[in-house]
Amino acid sequence: AGRAEKTLFIVTSLNGFELLEHRGLGSGWTVFEESIRVPLVLHADGALPEAEIATPISLVNFLPTVISLVGLDDDGSPREGQTLFEPMGEVYQFAAPEGARIAEVVIPERCIVRSATVDGVKYVSSSLWADPGARFAAAQSHKDTANAFASGAQPLPPLWGANAFEATFNLRADPLETTNLLQTNSSAADRARAVLTAYREHCAAQGIAPRVATQFESALDAEQLENL
Repeated sequence: AGRAEKTLFIVTSLNGFELLEHRGLGSGWTVFEESIRVPLVLHADGALPEAEIATPISLVNFLPTVISLVGLDDDGSPREGQTLFEPMGEVYQFAAPEGARIAEVVIPERCIVRSATVDGVKYVSSSLWADPGARFAAAQSHKDTANAFASGAQPLPPLWGANAFEATFNLRADPLETTNLLQTNSSAADRARAVLTAYREHCAAQGIAPRVATQFESALDAEQLENL
């Protein structure tokens, strides 16, 4: 139909998936690389030259990149992230984003975990952590826990609580995150902690208020439950 020449094609994913790299199976529990690394393929006919780019980027850069590539007007509203491509004549060239990479999984019913990666060193911090052996039970009770929060029977955990789990990994030397360097590389951990502290302050000033907890309702009515 002749539309491909004016279309930006994007292939990506919401999250990665654990396949026992750290004894876990599934998603939505950690920010290890197998959980947060996803594919990203972009194609814009004539505008993006063919290239395979190894530089890690963050999904926070996704929105400004799309806005730039499709030529949308900037409405001046506050926007996080950086565009990943800069115009060079009639084509766009990749521009590596600056700063740390931050990842987080915040599910108050089961886990609150964040990471900051600075110069190839990744720091992981969690205030609500479930080891692989405890995750099945946590998943099974997810609805009951959420309902307890919604009804006020159980207080919500703080979004920024004391650390229940900490680790530091050198991704260049140890891409599978097998060796925790927290005790031997304290300076790198301190730099990453400072990044997360600044991120926390940014969230307090600019973040969207958490949604009000709502109770899960049964998909079946009383008669159907009785019949079952």
